[in-house]
Amino acid sequence: MKLCGAVLLGTILLGGATAEAQYIKPETLLTVADVSRITKVPGVKTVPQDPTTGASGDVNFADAKGELLLSLAMQAPASFQAAKGQAGAAVTAVGDEAYEYPKAPGGGLPPFMLIFRQGPYGVMLTSFFEQGNRPRVPQAQLKELALVVIGQLPKQKPK
Repeated sequence: MKLCGAVLLGTILLGGATAEAQYIKPETLLTVADVSRITKVPGVKTVPQDPTTGASGDVNFADAKGELLLSLAMQAPASFQAAKGQAGAAVTAVGDEAYEYPKAPGGGLPPFMLIFRQGPYGVMLTSFFEQGNRPRVPQAQLKELALVVIGQLPKQKPK
């Protein structure tokens, strides 16, 4: 399993969830069935949060061998705004605003995250890497997964 900068970068960007997000159970936003259907990876399962193994998201998915595949993390508004400064291309048709992340410097890693905001909710989807520094979950699939998450977010602020 290749983690590269995913663990460190993901940990830096999390910055805590919004007050609104405390009412959301992240595990209800994206399920094993959703991840399996979109990624076509067999045997997907969730694994507990453990930053020492790279599983730093609020929800972490691994393949049948236990190798990390994807994580989902809620982001505080300030963390989302800060991340935009390092973001690559804007992504259309995903939430109120979305970006590929990080900006790939010449010869660097391809974007392996998708950060997006829908209303007061900021979310970060992070793919882990396979051989050759390729994200295990490409941007097209991250976008599909983001649309699933957006469909599960509350339509209005909790009271």
